[in-house]
Amino acid sequence: MELSYALNNLGTLARKLGNTEEAIVHFKQSAELKRKVLAATPDDHTLRYDLIDTLSWISSEDDSQGRLKDAAEGYAEQIELLRALVADRPDAHAWYRRLANSLLRSARLSLAQGRVGEAQSEIAESVTRLTSLVDRQPENRIWRRDLAHAHMQAGMIERFRGEYDSARTHLQRAQRVSMTLLESTDSPPASRRLDALIRLHVAELSGASDERDRSLDRAIAELEQLATLAPSEVVGASVLASALITRGEIRQLDGQTDSAWDDWRQANRLLSPLVTRSKNRRVLAPWVLAHVLLGNKKAVESQIQLLIDSGYRHPEFLAVIAPKADMEEERNY
Repeated sequence: MELSYALNNLGTLARKLGNTEEAIVHFKQSAELKRKVLAATPDDHTLRYDLIDTLSWISSEDDSQGRLKDAAEGYAEQIELLRALVADRPDAHAWYRRLANSLLRSARLSLAQGRVGEAQSEIAESVTRLTSLVDRQPENRIWRRDLAHAHMQAGMIERFRGEYDSARTHLQRAQRVSMTLLESTDSPPASRRLDALIRLHVAELSGASDERDRSLDRAIAELEQLATLAPSEVVGASVLASALITRGEIRQLDGQTDSAWDDWRQANRLLSPLVTRSKNRRVLAPWVLAHVLLGNKKAVESQIQLLIDSGYRHPEFLAVIAPKADMEEERNY
């Protein structure tokens, strides 16, 4: 176990230094040692949770490197292990929350792979479990933030299922919870970004109106400010770029073609410095979408193929990338 912990620490250091492949090697070695010890001491719940933590690092790195199938299998194993822990100790809130958030991450990945029904099942359980936690401790801000995030993700998944009323209900619940997290003047950037994203998605499902347009503008202004605070942060740039793509698509539908192209150009500029040799779908997918919407599909054909080969089948991606005549073939790729 000491060797396992040491390897885990080496993996963490390698990850911080940007040596992703080296990090995964260390994490996998650490996980294998934990499995061997766990086989000899199957009732050691702490060890089982430590194994889940290591597996989570592996899945996160697999996801960021475009190994979506491996990441999905990793999340499935973690969820199975967590279910066993929670069944034995339902009062262990940390384990319960970890299960709910693992379901949330798995739902996001399932949606990225085009498995919308599976994503809906996973996010529904995540929402139920997080709601139960918040009911037990309403004052816990971290749990409330998790719940707001889960409701937002549920709303997005329901939208892609064509269940627009359910999507609005989830997003409205997310917004109500999120507003309670912004009551203090020193709300952390993560909470502000989450709130802006929720407001963006609420506006996205609203009918055309001046208020909808103002809501979109305010949400993006907030995301721009947050991205400026940490210009090298991949998450901030990719979230802002995706938001700009969304507003651009709405503007195009409203006949504001010039404004739409301005949004897509800005999204392209944000992500271009991050794209070199990247396999991260959170960077590649919005960058590709911006290019295609600007009429530059040929310039990103290799990145499109890279995403398809990785198993990326997000409904929004397919709707923009694949010609309508090829949509069914693309889904069955």
